[in-house]
Amino acid sequence: MRIIKNTLLAFAVSMTAIFNLASAQNQQVVFNQNTFEITYTSDVPKYISFMLFGDESLGVGLYGQVSNVSNQDGTCTATYDLDKLLSCGAGEKFAKAYSTCDAIEVFGGKLYDAPVLFYAEEGDFIRNN
Repeated sequence: MRIIKNTLLAFAVSMTAIFNLASAQNQQVVFNQNTFEITYTSDVPKYISFMLFGDESLGVGLYGQVSNVSNQDGTCTATYDLDKLLSCGAGEKFAKAYSTCDAIEVFGGKLYDAPVLFYAEEGDFIRNN
């Protein structure tokens, strides 16, 4: 009985790891000239927030978000307007965090109050700007 339990547990852990690996491949961060896009794994759009890490660190919630739509493939994409983020009260800090960004952490809800959806580093970004 113990062998069966351990085998089932190992199988469940393996399947979770495979699911997480497959899900991570659907998540991306794209830096465009006028927008910033975050694609995350979800069937329906959800409230997301993110933290930029670079020379400055800065968290962003809904401010500057212009859309958050389902892509019909098990992912959603949230798009942010860079001009709006750069012209807000923390615009100078955002500009520095954005231009030197070497990592981003995306949350599935309010900043720090929600689970981390994914973490990406510089080599994972797509830069079109």
